[in-house]
Amino acid sequence: EVELQDSVSNTFKLEKSHFDLPEPLMMGPGPSNPYPRANDAMSKALLGHMHSPCFGLMDEIQSGLKYVLQTDNKATFGLSASGGAAMDAAVSNLLEPGEKAVVSVSGIW
Repeated sequence: EVELQDSVSNTFKLEKSHFDLPEPLMMGPGPSNPYPRANDAMSKALLGHMHSPCFGLMDEIQSGLKYVLQTDNKATFGLSASGGAAMDAAVSNLLEPGEKAVVSVSGIW
């Protein structure tokens, strides 16, 4: 058990208990102020890609991709993954084992 013999000094005590941040108007290329509707959407509960309400959306995305790519291929689907995983999937589908490719720098990721 610890006992304080001396009283606590208020010399360096903060004047405010919280920090008020002003709401700046940011008009550059980024970061920028989100629309209130976007802030509202970000405050909602999150759903993952394996929650049943998202299945219909994934079907719509698949239909949209088939339209954009003008294909009837049943293996057309959007990836629920990082950009790196998408690049890996694209290269895996373009090259056969043993083929060579020229790879440019694609970011710091």
